[in-house]
Amino acid sequence: MATFWRIFYATLSLLVAITLCVIAYLLIGRYATPATANSPVAIDYTNMVVILLTTVTVIFSVSALGLAILGVVGFRSLKREAGKFASTEALRAISSSFDEGGRALVKIQDEFTREEGHLKKWTERRIRQEVIALLPLVIDKITTNNPDVRLDEDEPTDEGQVD
Repeated sequence: MATFWRIFYATLSLLVAITLCVIAYLLIGRYATPATANSPVAIDYTNMVVILLTTVTVIFSVSALGLAILGVVGFRSLKREAGKFASTEALRAISSSFDEGGRALVKIQDEFTREEGHLKKWTERRIRQEVIALLPLVIDKITTNNPDVRLDEDEPTDEGQVD
């Protein structure tokens, strides 16, 4: 419904602008007659004021017409294009930071190769918590050919406890 009103107001402003341009042309065209070569030039200031005011009106009408066109077409397409551009650039930046030698990948590798890296300890603890929490859900799906490995639900576990 908002699109209907936007188109309606744009059409209305276009009709008003065209009407004002036609009126201005008719008013100016009546007074724009060439003078004869030998006649003295008489300046009628009332006509000059009318012409100047009509010119200002035409300028405002053309500006309103331009703004109406920009309002209907410009904002929506500008918003859509800005969203596409932002999405593309964000994905490109994330992709480049996780490519080989990217900043994020280098940072993660540095943290995990250092023994005192704070991310290494936190991540290892978090992985242990997640694996231990999910183990009861998948224990019946785990099969092994090794007879030494017994995965029995009756055996005690340290579920939820982290070293």
